[in-house]
This record gives sequence, structure tokens and C-alpha cells, in this order.
Amino acid sequence: MLVVESGKNSTDDIARLFEGIRSNTHQVLEQAEDLKVRSDHIRHASTLVLGEVNSVAAITEENTAAIEQVLASAEVQQQHVSETVISISNLNELAVKLDKLTKFS
Repeated sequence: MLVVESGKNSTDDIARLFEGIRSNTHQVLEQAEDLKVRSDHIRHASTLVLGEVNSVAAITEENTAAIEQVLASAEVQQQHVSETVISISNLNELAVKLDKLTKFS
């Protein structure tokens, strides 16, 4: 009878161990599923972030091109202003010469 009772206790112990294993396996599966869902969310969010970064990069590139155009235009305008200043200086010199010529005439 002692052997039978010992065998029953061993069987009960093994059953509890298997129940613990089953419970742990179930928890691992739940955590794995949760991890998969979180991983999918992170992947989706990273795709959105990448899209936004690409958008910002494109806008920055467009802004840089526009700034370069404005700078080139400003350089051309500066050249025109310099040419205008030289022309005015030449006109002043001619006006002074003309004034001298009219006074001596």
C-alpha cells in the first residue's frame, strides 16, 4: 500500500509539474504575442518616422536650392549696383568737366 501511495504522490507531483510547465508555456506564448504586437507597432512607427525624415530632407533640399537662387540673384543685383555707382561717378566727372567748359567759354 505504501508503494501505491508513493506512486500516486509521484504521479500527482508529475501532474503538478506538467501543469506548471503548461502554465509557463501559455504565459510565454502570451508574452511572445504581446512582443510581436509591440514589434509591429514599432516597425509601423519607424516607417512613419522614416517618411517624415525623408520629407524634411526633401524640404531642406528645396530650401537650400531656393537660398542659392536668392544668393545668386543678390550677387547679380550687387553687380548692377556697382555698375550704377561707377556710371554715376563717370557722370559726375563729365558734369564737372562740362561745368568747367561752360565757365571758360
